[in-house]
Amino acid sequence: MRENLLKKRIKNGESAIGTFVKLTDAAVPELLALAGFDFFVLDTEHVAVDREQLTNIVRRMRQGLLPLSASEKITK
Repeated sequence: MRENLLKKRIKNGESAIGTFVKLTDAAVPELLALAGFDFFVLDTEHVAVDREQLTNIVRRMRQGLLPLSASEKITK
């Protein structure tokens, strides 16, 4: 299991930088990680994202960036 770097930062009293994402392109989170972000919130409440898109976005997470979801509702 990978270490949760966001959780570690928060426990250590460090700042974490993140943003809301309304784009469903799987390259966006990867670019955010390369830019130094610690997490992103995928806004699935206001943006239509299907399971395949969500799966592709999460699969691209190789840089230690933590994906969070603004809503549990996912369109089919």
